[in-house]
Amino acid sequence: MVEYALCLLWLVVLVVCIIFEVRTSDVVTVWFMPAAAVALLISFFAKEESDFWIQFAAFALVSIVSFLIFKIAFNKKVKKMKRGKTNLTALIGERCLVVEDISNIHSKGTVNLKGAIWSARSTDENDVVEEGTIVVVERIDGVKLVCSREK
Repeated sequence: MVEYALCLLWLVVLVVCIIFEVRTSDVVTVWFMPAAAVALLISFFAKEESDFWIQFAAFALVSIVSFLIFKIAFNKKVKKMKRGKTNLTALIGERCLVVEDISNIHSKGTVNLKGAIWSARSTDENDVVEEGTIVVVERIDGVKLVCSREK
C-alpha cells in the first residue's frame, strides 16, 4: 500500500505544478515538473517506506538541475535580445518645434513633437528658446522634454 501512496503523492505534486504553471505566468514551478516525473517513475519501483527518501533526493536533485538549466538558458536568451528603444526613449534625439517660448526661469514652454504637444525645458537654465525654433530632445524628465537648440 505504501508504494501506491508514494506514486499518488508524486502524481499529485506533478499535477499541481502543471495546473499552477498553466494558471499563472510566473514560471515558478516549471523545474519541479520534471523532478516530480522522475520521483514518480522511481516510486513505481519502491518496495518499502525508506524508498521515499530516495525519491525525495531525486526530486531535489532534478529540481536543482532543472532550475540551473532553465536559468542558464534564460540568461543566454536575455543577453541575445537587443535592447530596443521604448516609446519614451525613442523620442531622445528627435527634432521638434517650439510652440511656446521655453524658459526654465519662468517654468514654461511647449514643443510640438510628431503632432503631440509636450511641456519642455531647456538644457541651459538661463537660455530662453523662442517660439518657432527647432530644438532636439536630450532627455525626458518626468512628463517634460528637456531640449537643446539644434546645432
